[in-house]
Amino acid sequence: MSNNTTLEINLNEEYKIKIEKGKDFNQSIFNEVYNSALKNVIEIVVQSDEKTESPYDDYNNLIAFTGERGKGKSSSMISFRDALVNKECKNHISFFKSSEYEYLKNKSFATIDIIDPSLFRGEESLFEIILAKMFQEFQTKISNNDFKLGQDSKRDLIKNFQNVFENLQIINSDRKDLYKKESIEALSRLATSSNLRDCFKRLVNSYLVNFENNKDFLIIPIDDFDLSIAGAYNMLEDIRQFLILPNVIILVSCKMEQLNDSILNYLTNEYRNLTSFYNTQKQFNISSELENTRSQKIAQSISTNIQGGLSDKLKLSSGKYLEKLFPIHRRLVLPELYVNNRELRIYVGNTSDLDSNSLEDVVKKENCHDIKIKLIENKLLYVGNNLPLLLSDIIYSKAKLFINFPKYRNNVIYPENLRGVLNFLSVFKKSDLNSELIRYVIEVAKNNLNTEFSEIFNILEKQTLQTLNIALVNCISNLKGKFSELNINYILYASNPSNVNIGDVYTVFKNLENQINYTNQEQIIFIDLLNIYYSLRLIELENGDVNNQSLYISNSLQIFKTSSTRRRRRDFVTFEGLSIKNLFDKIKLTDDKLWFVNFFPVFGKYFNNYRDELYSPFFKPLHNVSNGVFSPLAIFNNILFPEQFTRNLNIPNPETSSLYTDILEWNLNDVNLNLLFKNSMFFTELLDQFDKETRTEHKSEGMVKTDDGEEIYFDILYDYFISSLEKALVTISNKYPFLNINAKNWIENHPILKYWKNICLDEDRRKLFINLFQEIYSSQDKKAFTKEEMDISKRLLKEYSNYFDNDQSNNSRGAKQAMNSVYKAFGEDSELYLKLKEFRDLMNTDLKDGLDEIEKLLKSIR
Repeated sequence: MSNNTTLEINLNEEYKIKIEKGKDFNQSIFNEVYNSALKNVIEIVVQSDEKTESPYDDYNNLIAFTGERGKGKSSSMISFRDALVNKECKNHISFFKSSEYEYLKNKSFATIDIIDPSLFRGEESLFEIILAKMFQEFQTKISNNDFKLGQDSKRDLIKNFQNVFENLQIINSDRKDLYKKESIEALSRLATSSNLRDCFKRLVNSYLVNFENNKDFLIIPIDDFDLSIAGAYNMLEDIRQFLILPNVIILVSCKMEQLNDSILNYLTNEYRNLTSFYNTQKQFNISSELENTRSQKIAQSISTNIQGGLSDKLKLSSGKYLEKLFPIHRRLVLPELYVNNRELRIYVGNTSDLDSNSLEDVVKKENCHDIKIKLIENKLLYVGNNLPLLLSDIIYSKAKLFINFPKYRNNVIYPENLRGVLNFLSVFKKSDLNSELIRYVIEVAKNNLNTEFSEIFNILEKQTLQTLNIALVNCISNLKGKFSELNINYILYASNPSNVNIGDVYTVFKNLENQINYTNQEQIIFIDLLNIYYSLRLIELENGDVNNQSLYISNSLQIFKTSSTRRRRRDFVTFEGLSIKNLFDKIKLTDDKLWFVNFFPVFGKYFNNYRDELYSPFFKPLHNVSNGVFSPLAIFNNILFPEQFTRNLNIPNPETSSLYTDILEWNLNDVNLNLLFKNSMFFTELLDQFDKETRTEHKSEGMVKTDDGEEIYFDILYDYFISSLEKALVTISNKYPFLNINAKNWIENHPILKYWKNICLDEDRRKLFINLFQEIYSSQDKKAFTKEEMDISKRLLKEYSNYFDNDQSNNSRGAKQAMNSVYKAFGEDSELYLKLKEFRDLMNTDLKDGLDEIEKLLKSIR
């Protein structure tokens, strides 16, 4: 049996049941189901041959196709039935050629139309519908002049139909009418009615021999058996009493859990009805005093037990009842869609519309993005072995929307069943794809989240791009109680829309994701959908918009391990007491100045509460300021605004600058990742991977240092961005190959990184920037702590000395809770709060190291 499987989807027929041919079964995603079904058929046929007159209580002829809604139960059941009935046809015969299926070589099968219990009006029984289907087939064919049936055969069939129907009439007639007849006639009718099963057996034999040209078995397919909740038990009783026959095979599609619930509901109602009966009997004194006493005890027992142990007994009874009718090996569970060991091919349209001769060759070249897009328009979507990856590829190719694979799970946007995948892919037939995707996300939220979560999407839909960020963070502030810890109030309660940027929203997402409770499905759904919704909205944002909307940097998105000697941050340096103009005056080349300014997101005093102020700290011109922020991560967004920064630097005729020209060209480049940086899922995952690479590959002990043991900040950052960033991009590219990221090319051609390499080749310029970077980096040490901060530190060291002085390996939970109180002792807008929280987070992976760092920092404040 082949391990390759094919999933073929025609988006013009997504609402139709997909029928597969037998020759394709072993390449289908349902191949194991088809083979198991056939083995079950052989088992039934063997039992039928060995015990033609077997009592129905030790014979079973049911095969159930089971699974969740939309997994393909109906498709696989009908496909299997069609192949079995037509197993000698060229489209099916290859599936039955295996030696293990030899037993069926001389067996033949007939069928009736699919029976759908969900369409019953409530008056018909399953047995009546089956009888009516058989008679309809008979009546339709004999009215066709091309159908030849001898008169004797026709009379025999009609006689058997009549016998079965008469028995049904007796069973369904009023019992009082029966006893009005003469005794012999009444007894005769009673005897006849008790033989309804035998009558139906004779009808099936006649039907197969006379009407179906001597075929051996009649297949009765029943679709969506579990949807008829009220009638499920009665339908099963019809099967148990009348349809377990040696020449009948019953195929059923159902969700077994829902069927079990229906049986349980029936049994529970029967017990409650019994309680009501005894209570009524007592009320009207229908019985003797002895009987009334007995009734009262039974009623009391039932009432008590339904609330207690009887509930478990009823569950056990319903389970055993279903196990009798559907033994475990007869339940064919539909496979999960998210398999990683089989080839999947997804098409739009029929494969016959494609050039089959060139298809395989073209697929091999699928890494070429231009070819892939052309194929999408030409009906081929993707070939691979991972369905979420295929769907992500489709979405990115068609909508430019990146959707990630979170750790340990699939993104909730991906449906869990085949029907859901079809509905999802149907969105891609729309012309305004992004709007359709937004509507799809909102609909998923509405159907799967409580109102307080789903309403957020409706609120965001009313926002312009100018108010989207602040509306989102404010909405999350209203949900703080739903998450264990969100210590970013300075973002959540912001009041100035102009000062809340993309990086702030990314920070909120990061904090939410760090607190995911994997048993809380609502949290997971909400976070995934919110990421997707926000990223879809950012696609509307044009590159180069000169406002905070395009800033990805945030002081709370921390990466790079803090330096081990002086607790200095390497990713976000807030400096004081430096004449920035003097630093820039030391730089002679205009291009060098333009390169250097890309590392400064802020000139001037920086406060965490700037989101509540009227002014913006960003895009300020370079004046005689001594405060500011230096961040290597700023190059991801500063490069978008070369015109703004040349004005801030007062550079005349910037078009004469080669770096300026390179930056302009880069921003027009399709592979510059600028669009991906506006995607919260991509940016935060890239930062995580970037951080991981810098921590594992570049330990401080192995870094080049000055004579007095200081880290050379310029060299550290260069190593991070040239080596670690490339490795991070390679990892991302390998995980998401459809992004077509050429990591090495991106690093070599990024204007800031390429210029950085050129600086390193010029010894004089390299020394200049080493000194400038070092002066800024060291300025972190100049910060003086307030008396209040020093007093708090002394108190905390004394109060929590037990946690610092003793081994906490057996008290990790208590130690973590205690350190939560430590960092919360400082204001949220203080740098101490952020540093202490970082070390507290370190305790989650390295308890002792985190505690040691907290103690060292508190001691340095005293």
